[in-house]
Amino acid sequence: MSNASSLQKKWKSLRDNYMKEASIANKDTESSFDADNASTSSEVAEVEISSGFKSPKSTSRKKQKLNPADERFANILEQSLAQKNVSRPKEDDDEDKLFCLSLVKEIKKIP
Repeated sequence: MSNASSLQKKWKSLRDNYMKEASIANKDTESSFDADNASTSSEVAEVEISSGFKSPKSTSRKKQKLNPADERFANILEQSLAQKNVSRPKEDDDEDKLFCLSLVKEIKKIP
């Protein structure tokens, strides 16, 4: 029993830390660099204008044409991916279900 309970505690800790890190990553943070560098960015822009610095022109790339065999293969892949996305329901987002599924292999190892 102690193996199972220690495993549960470790998994809960891992899951909690993961969720904590994910929530921190999604938060917007303010940067102190923006306010401090406002005057320097305008000075840099003035220097670039006065020095005759020209930015390169943006050119759009031409779309490469695929040969018929590659185009057919790409269409088959797109259809296959579309079918997979349609056939699977969006129940994979349930945290409890994912947690339980991750434990299945370990539970099967226990005699």
